[in-house]
Amino acid sequence: MAGKAVRDNDTLTEWYGTPHVDREDYLSGYTAVQADLCRAATLRAWGEKGRNFPASCDGIANAEQLRQQWQTGMDRASR
Repeated sequence: MAGKAVRDNDTLTEWYGTPHVDREDYLSGYTAVQADLCRAATLRAWGEKGRNFPASCDGIANAEQLRQQWQTGMDRASR
């Protein structure tokens, strides 16, 4: 739920210490978390907490609208 971008197999191999990365399983989990994270209310809350816009939400279809929601949260936090 950190909002990081998708990692390549080399990075995953290094992180988990195994050359056998189940890419399909990783992407399935990544997509599930991305769907939960990349929602307007969640991103508004991230903005209100002063957190950066998550890279994992940059590549989705409604990224611009989500970024606006995040910015609304940032603006609320700065008041």
